[in-house]
Amino acid sequence: ALMQFPLIGVPVRARTAIAIVGAIAGGVLLCIGAGLRVDQPVNATQAIGLAFAFGTGLSNAFMFTTIQSASIKAPGSEMLVATALGFLLQVPLGMALEPVLGDGPGVESTLFNPPPQALGWLAIEGVNLAVAISLSAIAAALVLPSEVSLVYQLEALFGGTWAFFILNQVPAALSLGGVAIIFAMVVVHEALVFREDAQNRPHKVTFSAATLERIYKAMEADLQADLDETQKAAPGGEGDGMVEVDVFEYAERRTLARTGTAPGGMGGSSSSAQRGCLGVC
Repeated sequence: ALMQFPLIGVPVRARTAIAIVGAIAGGVLLCIGAGLRVDQPVNATQAIGLAFAFGTGLSNAFMFTTIQSASIKAPGSEMLVATALGFLLQVPLGMALEPVLGDGPGVESTLFNPPPQALGWLAIEGVNLAVAISLSAIAAALVLPSEVSLVYQLEALFGGTWAFFILNQVPAALSLGGVAIIFAMVVVHEALVFREDAQNRPHKVTFSAATLERIYKAMEADLQADLDETQKAAPGGEGDGMVEVDVFEYAERRTLARTGTAPGGMGGSSSSAQRGCLGVC
């Protein structure tokens, strides 16, 4: 949300900002319920872990913003290819960091000699990570970064669920309350987005080339008929008569009638229907 306007130029919607603040409040409750205490000193290992966790959030935010910026400023950019290149860069980086951070100080690295029981988990995590990052790249190309980041907070819900079923970790009441707040913020926000999209979705009619040609010919005949009526109404029939025409109503009545589509069948507001009719003309 903080990167969206400076890098893309699109302001964060008010409802998204409110939902993000609510999700942050839920995250605070989640951490407190998980036993995080701000009044206790943090040791070196915890400090390193927190730094990497913050870096993960920062890099994810930059990834979302970069992908959306590329889709706006450079349409056709294959960001999934960039994701694949990122995986290639992760390999040497992970190998460099694993002996230092992977097993803790004073423990011999198992990078090239993993225990047999670890191979299955490594394979599962490798596939899961590839799917997760690829889906994130696709989502970030279609949705604003602030909204992707908001939906991303559902990780707290699903992560806790997996921890309960796989690791038998029972969450505290505060953690459950925090997850419920996050879930409510995301659901309400997305419901508002879908409602707004449904209201603003343009109503379009698709024609074949042959049908469109018939429509144009029919409209020419209709226009000529209206012109003849106007001339008859003119004083002396000399063609200087005036007629008042509602352009939207005319387009709706003339065009849709020729396609066999009733104006009321288009759905949505009358303004949407009128815009659709005018676009056809």
